[in-house]
Amino acid sequence: MEKAKINKKLVLKRVLKPIIILVLVVTALFLIFLTTLFYYSTGKVKPSWSGNVGFAEKIFVEIGGIEQGMIIESKDASNPVLLFLHGGPGTTEYAAFKKYKVGLEDFFTVCYWEQRGSGLSYNPNIKENSMTLTQLISDTVEVTNYLCERFKQDKIFIMGHSWGTLLGSHVIHQNPELYHAYIGAGQVVNGTRSEKEIYEFMLSSARENGDDEVIKKLESLDINNNRIFSQGDYLGMRMEYVLKYGGGFTRDIRSMTPFYQLFLFCKAYTVEEKLNLIKGMEFSGRLMAHYVINADLFEELPSQEIPVFIMAGKYDYQTTYNLAYEYYEALDAPLKAFYTFENSAHSPMFEEPELFASIIANDILPHFIK
Repeated sequence: MEKAKINKKLVLKRVLKPIIILVLVVTALFLIFLTTLFYYSTGKVKPSWSGNVGFAEKIFVEIGGIEQGMIIESKDASNPVLLFLHGGPGTTEYAAFKKYKVGLEDFFTVCYWEQRGSGLSYNPNIKENSMTLTQLISDTVEVTNYLCERFKQDKIFIMGHSWGTLLGSHVIHQNPELYHAYIGAGQVVNGTRSEKEIYEFMLSSARENGDDEVIKKLESLDINNNRIFSQGDYLGMRMEYVLKYGGGFTRDIRSMTPFYQLFLFCKAYTVEEKLNLIKGMEFSGRLMAHYVINADLFEELPSQEIPVFIMAGKYDYQTTYNLAYEYYEALDAPLKAFYTFENSAHSPMFEEPELFASIIANDILPHFIK
């Protein structure tokens, strides 16, 4: 009897020991994660350049009836002003600009505005019916007027990335008098045609790599119209496979993990603000993505009244290089230029930042600064 009790204790000890070890390891990892998160979540914006010049600040301004956040940086406040419109909808990009050292603040006073329902401008009380292209255009104009008044400028530059190019293209078309020029990277052009190119890229890449399961999933879809977006988890597959085959956010980022790490290690946001970055991506994407899907700039915006500069990654299969060039060729504008980034996918300013900065300094600004 005594022996049986001893055996039971030994068995119990053997069972419990690995469980206890596992709990301790998980707890330790969780504590390390929390420590890292709070260390990199001061919420303070500091200049990323050396020397005691210029300024960097995070501010909140009432725009369109709600408080909206933005980060403004400049090495010299007398520089021309640039308003950056992030992608998504809902995907803020300040952390990426800092990670990849793009250096826009060398040439501009840069406003990284985080749009209604996104990042610093997200709150759960935003009315869903206010999340429209019309409202975002109005918000953009209001931010522009704020920047013009604050920095005593008659006009500013505007730059969009991905979804931000669709927003920016409509903004300059309706309000050309407010802007010197438009710069687009990862230009949205036509949702239906772009999606067919993206689909063909994923399928051909899957065949080249012998990914039979991916091939089977893609071949089961009907891509003849926008029904593709309502089939299964197409958007999830699209995100996964475009990244996997090197046509997504950058050629090197092959999953969402490095993308989320950009936010995790950016000290400009508090923990709560980082949670809002994630919430804002879901909120804005759910309510605004249909504008990208249904876009057709050939029909809607065949001309612009201000100079247009388009930056395109040769391997972009998020919005597609070929359509960006075709739209550039068709566009009627007083001045236009198209720049191919041979080693980039969807984000040429992050993938080839030195070339991007060189084009800004040597090709674009000389047209406006004598």
